[in-house]
Amino acid sequence: MRQPKINRERAKRAEMAIKSQGYWDCGESYAASDLIGDIRHLCDREGWDFGAIIESASMHYSAERKPDDIEQDARRMHRQGDYPILRKAS
Repeated sequence: MRQPKINRERAKRAEMAIKSQGYWDCGESYAASDLIGDIRHLCDREGWDFGAIIESASMHYSAERKPDDIEQDARRMHRQGDYPILRKAS
């Protein structure tokens, strides 16, 4: 299945983030893993809830894979006031 153009653009941004820091030389999957680890260090420093961010990212990814559900998911989150990415780590 071919990705929609917007998801190809998202993938390209992630690839650029990895390559801009020299991670790519380590191998693609290692590079992605290392970047996520570095993001976790940033969360620690800023007091952000990494687990909530990963949860939110997974929901975004799932919604973006099924474009018909994006609006429905956004409305549900808005109704519930559920924005896990904004929570501070406890």
